[in-house]
Amino acid sequence: MQTGSPFMCEARIHGEWCGITLMEALSVHRSAAKRCLACHGAVNVHGGYGGQTPATVHRKAHDGCPRSPRTFRGTVSPHPNALP
Repeated sequence: MQTGSPFMCEARIHGEWCGITLMEALSVHRSAAKRCLACHGAVNVHGGYGGQTPATVHRKAHDGCPRSPRTFRGTVSPHPNALP
């Protein structure tokens, strides 16, 4: 399971999951479904405005994702509600 860059996520564009930067997620692909590169759980993208660094936040917390340091328990696993 790859973790990828902390400044990227995947967005469903024309029916396919594509890796995009968080700035692209906030500007070009605002309405597209987005998922975590590591666990494939649904994410929201926050920040990027007023000098804030953009970041992803899981819609539903998952303790198996290394990209969520506050909830990660040390064992990497797919999100239970992973987006296909």
